[in-house]
Amino acid sequence: MVKSKKIKVVIIGAGGSGREALWSISDCNKISKQFDVLGFIDDNPQLKGKKFNKIPVLGNLDWLVSELDDVGCIIAIGDCKIRKKLTNMLSKKNFEFPNLIHPTALCSESAEIGHGVVIQAGSIISVDVKIGNHSYVNYGSTIGHDCRLGEYVTLSPGVHLSGSNFIDEGVYIGTGTVTKQNITIGKWSFIGGGTVVGKSIPDFSMYFGMAGRVKKFVS
Repeated sequence: MVKSKKIKVVIIGAGGSGREALWSISDCNKISKQFDVLGFIDDNPQLKGKKFNKIPVLGNLDWLVSELDDVGCIIAIGDCKIRKKLTNMLSKKNFEFPNLIHPTALCSESAEIGHGVVIQAGSIISVDVKIGNHSYVNYGSTIGHDCRLGEYVTLSPGVHLSGSNFIDEGVYIGTGTVTKQNITIGKWSFIGGGTVVGKSIPDFSMYFGMAGRVKKFVS
């Protein structure tokens, strides 16, 4: 049997999401040895040289660009705008963006998943779902049938999207949010944690609360 080659990766971000990504990588490697983690990349100078679960913080983004080439970058940062800025910068170099899908996540065979996507433990991706590049699905989230997620979407833990939602580019959805079926959430909107979204939301909106209403527009 020919062994599959492990992907050399760095984890961008050594905060909570980065350490959770490392946990997911560890669980993936217990099954199929997918990843060879070189270390974390973080712009906080106080973290350089520190180790998390024996994996070091190698340096900042400038160090990454100057010292490494042809490695995979797993961007473990929840902020959609920062994630887009980083991928635009790193895409100009010879970096790749592998998917990180936890082995306990259930993904339908008919789901279409872009690149640079993170799907954490216990999430369920239903039939005929499309997830755009560099989106982040945190643990325990569910995406109903026929949903469409644009690029750079973040679903926080325990988000539940009903069927046939369209979540446009750069939308951030807070922990425990639930949506009604057949709605659209406009691009670069922010949905607060615990919100019930029962109607479509315009672009660049902030929307939160059990009753759910647009509070203001965000830039």
